[in-house]
Amino acid sequence: MKDYFKKTDFILDFLYFYYCGNRYQGRGFMTWNPEEGFHLQALLDSQVKPIEKIELGKVHLPSKSDIFSIRMRPRDYDWAIVPNISLSEMNKLYIQNKYLSINFERVVFCESVKPGSNENFWAGSALYETQSKLRLSDTVHTNIRINDQDIERDPRISGIFYEDDTQRKLIGRFIDNKQLKLYWKLPKELWSKAEAWKWSIAIQDVLSIWFGETIGLLQREFLRGSQKVTEIRCKGKFSTLGLLSPFGNLPFNKDAFISMAEFFIRDPSKADICRRILWQLLEASNQQSQQAQELLLSTILEASLRSLDNRPFSPKKDNSWNVGKSLESFFKTYLPSDEWKDICKQVMKEHCYLRDRNAHPDWLFNQSGRFSDEEQRKSLDSMILLSRFYGYMILALAGFKDLLPNFPPSHQTWNAAATITVTSNSNPENAFPDLHILGEMSDLGKLTKQLSQAKTYHERTIIWRDFKRGIN
Repeated sequence: MKDYFKKTDFILDFLYFYYCGNRYQGRGFMTWNPEEGFHLQALLDSQVKPIEKIELGKVHLPSKSDIFSIRMRPRDYDWAIVPNISLSEMNKLYIQNKYLSINFERVVFCESVKPGSNENFWAGSALYETQSKLRLSDTVHTNIRINDQDIERDPRISGIFYEDDTQRKLIGRFIDNKQLKLYWKLPKELWSKAEAWKWSIAIQDVLSIWFGETIGLLQREFLRGSQKVTEIRCKGKFSTLGLLSPFGNLPFNKDAFISMAEFFIRDPSKADICRRILWQLLEASNQQSQQAQELLLSTILEASLRSLDNRPFSPKKDNSWNVGKSLESFFKTYLPSDEWKDICKQVMKEHCYLRDRNAHPDWLFNQSGRFSDEEQRKSLDSMILLSRFYGYMILALAGFKDLLPNFPPSHQTWNAAATITVTSNSNPENAFPDLHILGEMSDLGKLTKQLSQAKTYHERTIIWRDFKRGIN
């Protein structure tokens, strides 16, 4: 598919899938819309085997046996596959009538291409969408020229260029404010085909953790010999962590970024814990009530430690494991410096505070009550500290050594991104306004609107810095 953002129709000359031990096949067509995903309609062959039981309206959770894949032969492609989808009871009823109508969010296409000139490397690319304008480590200089005359130069676009001694290479830039295009190359002697295919996903996860917002992988391509494999994904919903961002406002570092991406591929068990930390942080930030935020945020610690120690929850009391002992063991293994001793105690204290106040809640507004101003401020500081500690957990699990604690002070001491005060106007009410002042007021109005729409501290900082550059 040449243009991700263009609605497209596909003719399917052949398709088949296996479900409940039976094979179904037919032909049909498929449509693509970047906002809604894929929709497939197909007529199945007459030799359709009946599905033994269809229970319309019954509540049940899908099991592994309900998951299947559809293999297709779209016109102009070698093959395509719809991975890991499930059938609703209504879909099953359609199949009984030799018809399939189903929606899904992603498809993997394969087409034949001319083999690349360098057979010693895996090569690929990926297109991502971001919610905000991210600041990467390198600057992209864009020149606009008419004939031999330079008209405009724009150095404000950020990008990344990385290459190491193994000839591993990553290069990319924002093609507009919120769409990032990356190209990568990996030596085959150091990376397997499966690992190379996962590179784009690892980049997505690391960027999401680093900048504290969901980064959407829209499309990824992978060259393997004479075949090009392309995965197309529907646009997803964006979420931002705001004050709960695990890395806070840490400046982007491409060496650390590459190391984290490699960790997400090489160590899948620990990387899965890091991903789940991110997912639950996002879930917490999306909650409407602070009570739900606190509970979800506090339980991340126990879930992470239980997963690392392989100690699932048991309804029977087990005195051989508890969060405190496991946390101390984590610090000894991953954060052994003496500077972390007080942090270990503080993390445990804030974890218990947020967990216990929601396990034994009240709805009181008086002093020490759940909704009192004092407790609300204390709770916010606890959530910020825990979220930052989860960032250190991720870095420690990723193999970073000699990490030192650097936690923000209480949010009550933070400075505002911008302070706007109202002053009295000494001019007569009917005086004609100064045009220069109007221009400044117009810029100030834009600044105020942008700051009010910004969802993270990082976004507000960037907006304020750009505004100061403009007036200087």
